[in-house]
Amino acid sequence: MVVNRNGVCLSQKREPSLCLVQPQVHLSSNKLLLQAPGMDTISVPLKNTSDMRSRYKGCQSKVCGDRVEAVDCGDEAASWFSDFLGQPCRLISQNPNFSRDTKKKSIEGATTPSLSLVNEAQYLMINSASVQLIQELMSSRQENSMGDQQLDTKNITSRFRTNFIIAGVEAFEEDNWSHLVIGNTRFVVTGHCGRCHMVGVDQETGAKTKEPLLSLSTYRTGKVTFGVYLMHQLSAGTTAVLSASSIVQPEQNGS
Repeated sequence: MVVNRNGVCLSQKREPSLCLVQPQVHLSSNKLLLQAPGMDTISVPLKNTSDMRSRYKGCQSKVCGDRVEAVDCGDEAASWFSDFLGQPCRLISQNPNFSRDTKKKSIEGATTPSLSLVNEAQYLMINSASVQLIQELMSSRQENSMGDQQLDTKNITSRFRTNFIIAGVEAFEEDNWSHLVIGNTRFVVTGHCGRCHMVGVDQETGAKTKEPLLSLSTYRTGKVTFGVYLMHQLSAGTTAVLSASSIVQPEQNGS
């Protein structure tokens, strides 16, 4: 997580150009590589080793009102982000000895899920058919508004910054699911993801547009949502690996 000089999180709401930072995780070398336009590539250690504890200091921040214990990732990363964003800031990681429990409903018979530095849930899932519907609404609106840029499916999908994308079901069918199984791993749906003007940030350029929030707002009644939050349902001591093209088996609410 990137924070300003006061330790406050910098998201794309405050700094849209953060979408241009391309992180690459290299587990074999225990490093996080950071790349961005006009910047040299740097690496940051991933794990909180004894060497890191001696070099980097602990700190605190907040995520969605939760106080989190963190480890500062050092001066090199701080200088890199400060240069790129044009303001003093630092990169921090969650202290591995700190546990932040989810605020969502717990699962009977499973371990209490913990969160990293995400806002509300472990995972976010969207439906490609829902994306297609919003794109059609956008196209219809733009036919009556000269000069608006047409956004392709890939561009729209990236703006929702999701973990999982599913296909093969009707648009917004996922809103009615209570649980689902991906491969052999079961998940519980913990809520709908509320959307704001952050979906207007083009993830390829950092530019801001009124779409797709404008079209999404005309389709949804009440709170504007898109996608659902998921929490994995694992028993203590078990692990799971997901892969692309896994079969998704949903359960409807009340079924």
